[in-house]
Amino acid sequence: MQGYGLEVSPYFQPVLGKDAYNVRYTDCIDNETIVQKASQNPLLDGAVVPKIDFVWQPGKTLKQCMNDNESFDFVIASHVMEHVPNTLGWLNEILEALKVGGRVALFLPNRKFDNDFHRKDTDFAQLLQWWIEQPIVPTVGQVLDFMSNSLSITAEDIVDWTKPEDVARLKPHYSRSDIISTGVALYNDSPYIDAHCTVWTPESFRSVFREVESAGLIGAKVIDVVDDTVEFLVVLEKTGDPALTPPAKKSSGVGHSTGSVNLEGIEHRLGVMHHDLSFLIDRVHEAAGSTYRQEGLMQAAAQAQEQHRRRGWFARLFQ
Repeated sequence: MQGYGLEVSPYFQPVLGKDAYNVRYTDCIDNETIVQKASQNPLLDGAVVPKIDFVWQPGKTLKQCMNDNESFDFVIASHVMEHVPNTLGWLNEILEALKVGGRVALFLPNRKFDNDFHRKDTDFAQLLQWWIEQPIVPTVGQVLDFMSNSLSITAEDIVDWTKPEDVARLKPHYSRSDIISTGVALYNDSPYIDAHCTVWTPESFRSVFREVESAGLIGAKVIDVVDDTVEFLVVLEKTGDPALTPPAKKSSGVGHSTGSVNLEGIEHRLGVMHHDLSFLIDRVHEAAGSTYRQEGLMQAAAQAQEQHRRRGWFARLFQ
């Protein structure tokens, strides 16, 4: 993470502090909205929420929201990509703001160790579909898949995901009536509902993005995937522009509205969502004897460095 960088959606817990890194912060909402969101989160009582430098406005590309002639050496996003409805479109906007040879670091939850345990891994066909359709909010299918398969967990729960009996005691988070009501509301009115739009394991990410790279859908290559059990780190390197671009959007809109559907009383959030998942990760590491999440990541990095010492790239990345 050398040079001039950007962290996407740091919320209350940036991975890179401005005291040690030449980094800017961006989010899709402004500082006032971020503070309001944080005030409603009991886990953040008394926490200082860092200010973002600019808003990545919905409907505009990242490049359009930056300063003229600005470009970055690196971009980092922690537990953000899984919430994005158009994964490849989002990545390509980030890569557009990156210098050739620059790197993108993505922290992603491993679905084998969180509430997405029962969901199927995202595949190439799904990424291609969303790249073509270019959804700007989570789709009906993405939200219903998330709600239908989400398990109910809290920051107090410590689950051994390798034990079937531990997983079996977890209950579904959403009722069938809430799932149906939400699906109808999405179809009629297309509100924004936060969800894990994609689900990954380190193995599935490697496999799917090999197809993405060979198809020319992004102008980047996967440098490596570093597994740290409950989450993993992906490092991409920009190689140039993508060989393919998505088709022009259809001019006709979605006009299915048959009247407003009241969403009040339907609990759509998992309770610990988005970057709040970091608290769960911290607790898992504490239970395993690791005081800090960063300590566990550095241990994983050291292991990977040993495995890849002949290539030398990892030492340069984490020096």
